[in-house]
Amino acid sequence: HLNVEGEQFNQLQTFVRSERAKSLLKNSSMPISKIGNAVGYSEPATFTRAFRKWFKQSPKAYRKSLS
Repeated sequence: HLNVEGEQFNQLQTFVRSERAKSLLKNSSMPISKIGNAVGYSEPATFTRAFRKWFKQSPKAYRKSLS
């Protein structure tokens, strides 16, 4: 079904992870390491690198920009 829509599984997974991470950073006080785990990353540094790639800032900077 993804091929019919022109989507790759990895693209869809990245979109879901990134949107969920933004939502958790905005709407919870959950530690960033726990958010990384919640969206599928076992290492906080790996999550932070991915978040920077997606949004050009760290999760900490993103959360701080919301306040």
